[in-house]
Amino acid sequence: MQAAQQPQEAQGSNKSPDEGKKSSKGESFLKGTFILTIAGFVVKVIGSLNWIFVSRILGGEGIGLYQMAFPIYFFAMTVSQAGVPVAISIITAERVALKDIYGAKRVFRISMGLMLVTGLLFSVLTYFAADWLIEWHFIRDARAYLSMVVLAPTVFFVTLLAASRGYLQGWQRMTPTAVSQIVEQMLHAVVSIGAAYFFVNLMEMESDTTRAIYGAAGSAIGIGAGVVIALLFMSGIYMLNRKGVKKRIRRDKAHQPESYKSIFLVIIGMVTPILLSTCIYNSCTPLNQTIYAKILSQVKGFSGAEIAKMYGIFAGKAVVIAN
Repeated sequence: MQAAQQPQEAQGSNKSPDEGKKSSKGESFLKGTFILTIAGFVVKVIGSLNWIFVSRILGGEGIGLYQMAFPIYFFAMTVSQAGVPVAISIITAERVALKDIYGAKRVFRISMGLMLVTGLLFSVLTYFAADWLIEWHFIRDARAYLSMVVLAPTVFFVTLLAASRGYLQGWQRMTPTAVSQIVEQMLHAVVSIGAAYFFVNLMEMESDTTRAIYGAAGSAIGIGAGVVIALLFMSGIYMLNRKGVKKRIRRDKAHQPESYKSIFLVIIGMVTPILLSTCIYNSCTPLNQTIYAKILSQVKGFSGAEIAKMYGIFAGKAVVIAN
């Protein structure tokens, strides 16, 4: 009787190939999620420490000027890439799951081309629209112009970085994204603190307002430096994996011919609802900023320097702690 039960027990303990694959995919997904969660926590800690030092260097007025320029950059950056990394990740993962490696490669090419165009467009618009935004009071203080100009080129690089991260995540490779996020934040912190300190001391003989203007612009340089180094890191990872992907493409027998137009339309279909909601959500900060400054200047009679200091305390300290 025991002998008869043994085969049944052995049979019951064996998993089918499909179950094994599902279990492996589930474990891989959980591992990737855990890695990104830890990276997000580390990035937040580094960012918080960075902002403590930067705020001490810039002072209230400098933080206010930085926070007046940053929402415009963040809006342009977010809209230029809204939903595209998610779309790239989903579509790439579908192609990889179907063993259509060539199809996954085509998705990456199309998405990178799209991001090149949108990133360059919004970067140029951010640079040349700075005067218009100040004139129409979306940036309430003309002294924030220099920070805006410094942040504008970063929009281009951050869109390319987002596309490369989305592509690798589609391959279930979360570690490069996590490492790049930490590297980006570390360099951002070092350059922001160093550049802010350098420019504030460089303008030591000038007025407090001039020091605040250049200090805020120096801090803004750190964002671009972090993004560029993270993009170089992701490019290196891509190059390391390029040979392996080419080998898999040569063995690819599951490719289904697709036109560039059809892939492009799928990406646009995924991106459009995210883009619309992102535009609405991220337009709130510039509008709040404009209303805040108008009330303080026109109703309460505060000066530009006082408004910048108060807005710096609100957006640069209170909101940062809440986030």
